[in-house]
Amino acid sequence: MKKIVFYFIVVFAMFPMLLSAQSKKEAKKSGVKSATVWQVEIVDGKSVEYKDSYEEFDRQGHTTLKTDYNKEGVVVKKETARYDANGNKLEESDYKINGKDNFKKTFKYNANKDVIEETEFTITGTFVKKTVFSYDANGNKTIETITDANGVLIKKIIYNYNSKGLKTNRQTFNKSNILKSSKRYTYEFF
Repeated sequence: MKKIVFYFIVVFAMFPMLLSAQSKKEAKKSGVKSATVWQVEIVDGKSVEYKDSYEEFDRQGHTTLKTDYNKEGVVVKKETARYDANGNKLEESDYKINGKDNFKKTFKYNANKDVIEETEFTITGTFVKKTVFSYDANGNKTIETITDANGVLIKKIIYNYNSKGLKTNRQTFNKSNILKSSKRYTYEFF
């Protein structure tokens, strides 16, 4: 009987995790509004259950809220996101209990639904940096420019592609526009 109860707890605990692990398409198709993941651990022969995470979805299956908890039930991380009618992410926020790396980002898109601008703020609203993206006629990202709050260049990345649209080179330049690193991509075909 104990084994049956244990297996029931494990399956029950994993069901929401399976839901939250689903793709956006599957969440939308299933009409999932939220999912809670319960962690079950065996400690000294006894099962201990606690809430691991909670996730909310919009009607299109996008995650709009994700909260992670520690074993004591305290929130350790919270992520939020907001989308437009076309499914483009307009805003995301990331809060951590330790207060480090908390941010808010906003996004702008071109007519092809490519991100053309990403602006990062502190949680209190102080502008931190802006990343501007450029694309070629085939929709390949060609340039990524990151500037600070004063518009001063932090970093620039240039991408090159072959005739098949596959990335062949990625060059990263520092704030003085000096090449700092380069990646070369090679491919083998059937």
